Amino acid sequence: MVTKIIGAGSFLLGLLIVVGFPWIRTYQPESMARAGVLIGILLIVIGIFLMKI
Repeated sequence: MVTKIIGAGSFLLGLLIVVGFPWIRTYQPESMARAGVLIGILLIVIGIFLMKI
């Protein structure tokens, strides 16, 4: 049960990063936005994996 909650939190955090992080491109370099999206995708994958266990 705890892994599903952690997985859901990780999924939502990853989704928030993927959706929200690239929009602040005026305040950061483009490479930082790409890194943020990759970290967000990784969190989404980990979240889905933890919710399936």
